[in-house]
Amino acid sequence: MAGSPDDKQDEEGLKDPMVRFHSFLHGGTSSLLSTFIVFPVYKIVFRQQIHNTPVYQAVGQLYKEGPAKLFRGVTPPLLMKTLNGTLLFGLQDTLLRQLSLSSQNVISTSALPALAGFGAGMVEAVVFTPFERVQNVLQNGQNDRQLPTLKSVLVRLKAQRLALGYYRALLPITARNAFGSSLYFGLKGPVCAAMEGQALYPMVSSFISGTLTSVATSLILYPLNVLVANMQAEVGGEDYADAFSYNRTCAPLLQKSSKMSNKCPITKEVQQFKKERLNSTEVVEKNPLPTTQVIEEEKIAMEEETAKEPLNKELETFDQQVLKKTEVQEKNPLPTADVIEEEKIALEEKAAKEPLNEELVQFKTSKLRKSITKESNHRPTAAEIEAEKKAMKEGKK
Repeated sequence: MAGSPDDKQDEEGLKDPMVRFHSFLHGGTSSLLSTFIVFPVYKIVFRQQIHNTPVYQAVGQLYKEGPAKLFRGVTPPLLMKTLNGTLLFGLQDTLLRQLSLSSQNVISTSALPALAGFGAGMVEAVVFTPFERVQNVLQNGQNDRQLPTLKSVLVRLKAQRLALGYYRALLPITARNAFGSSLYFGLKGPVCAAMEGQALYPMVSSFISGTLTSVATSLILYPLNVLVANMQAEVGGEDYADAFSYNRTCAPLLQKSSKMSNKCPITKEVQQFKKERLNSTEVVEKNPLPTTQVIEEEKIAMEEETAKEPLNKELETFDQQVLKKTEVQEKNPLPTADVIEEEKIALEEKAAKEPLNEELVQFKTSKLRKSITKESNHRPTAAEIEAEKKAMKEGKK
């Protein structure tokens, strides 16, 4: 009813800025804390999606990279999830209040949270797709060398057009966020009410209902997460929109070409042709190629034939008397080892008989001149030393 107290409270809550601010603040704070705490787990899941590896290999990759790179790429998701939670919860609450006031008796009250979540998810996809794109590029270990910093990633994506750069995989992200938000907000209320019926504290029931709803939504939309991660992890490549446009343009042409080929008279004659009209004929090859068996048989026959016939008839019938005797003298015959030894012995005997040095033998010593040589420093003999000692003793006396 338009004049009911609940409607008045909704109108007052919609007009009160503090009520709307609390919904934005709660969503942003919860998203900030959850993103920072769960980021290593999220990174392990991302490595599994990209490299198609089991959990222990993904953990081993992060362990080898070290703690310095454990939180590499945390800035984009931290900003994205904080702003994402702020916008998602705040916008959903705002849309829910607007829909509850404007669509009374038109849409079921239980369906309003899901509808508000669907609209908030679409806005979220348009706003935060660039953040997710940068995050996936940074988390891919294969981009560490080419794009080591956040600035290099931003510059590289800016150089490309939006469909390949910041807004790559926009359609899958929009579908994932819209349906995910719709499922989350649509199921959270009934699950929370069921938890409160179990006599639990409101905070505990809200936590359990949010966890169960998030797990169910994540499992349902996990294939879209894998698709988005693989599309956004690489920089460059073919855009999926190009493939769709190629199919849209080429499919009609292929259909037209197939229709034209069916109308062609040649194809009709080929289809109507009957094989029974053909006459059976035998075809003999003029120069058939020999098989391996034929080649082997020819080899054996040739070997048997050569074994029966003399190897060389001319050589066997040759008469040696026809040859003339000739003497051949070598101009410069090479000496043998015996000849070399004989020459060595002869040279040794000749050297022993002849004087070693004819000039030395013929030298006359009479030609030498006699000369007296005095030593400048004469060394005294033993007799001279004894004589000097005696002279010194007599002088003392």
